[in-house]
Amino acid sequence: MLTSIEETLIASDLGLDLTDILINRLKNVDRKEAEKLEDILKSEMKSLIKTGEDIPDTDVKPRVMLFVGVNGTGKTTSIGKLARKFTSEGKKALIIAADTFRAAAYDQLKVWADRADADFMGNPKGKDPSSFAYDAIKSALAKGGIVLAIHHKLNIPIRYLGVGEQIDDLIEFDPNSFVDALLSNDN
Repeated sequence: MLTSIEETLIASDLGLDLTDILINRLKNVDRKEAEKLEDILKSEMKSLIKTGEDIPDTDVKPRVMLFVGVNGTGKTTSIGKLARKFTSEGKKALIIAADTFRAAAYDQLKVWADRADADFMGNPKGKDPSSFAYDAIKSALAKGGIVLAIHHKLNIPIRYLGVGEQIDDLIEFDPNSFVDALLSNDN
């Protein structure tokens, strides 16, 4: 019976370590309880799951989420859905494609960024994924205060601001909105 359960757990992608833990717990079950083995297994599995622990809110900006996993498990789709959740809450989202091993990842994430009304940065071919991710995070912090420094130093007018990578992401410069956005913590 335990061998059958072990095969089922491994086939369910629980992995060898977790399967061993569960099987060892079941080995300690009294033989009189064997008819309830399935219920005991369910109870043991549920005891391993931590519930009610949301991602804690943080004042640190930007909030960084890294998605890793086996190909075909829904990472790209989940990234797009999560970005949409944030943008629909009025938050800014930046999706970065740092994967250098799967060319389609760039195109798929770009599509999801467009669907989610999120910003997008893609990794240029050949650049180290970790250094690209670092640069992307640094740019997400990219508030635009340099505009005032250049304006002050060169005494040139500020007329327009680029606010994204899309063709229509250009706005007329408004000093009040610019300063408010520059000093806000809502990014």
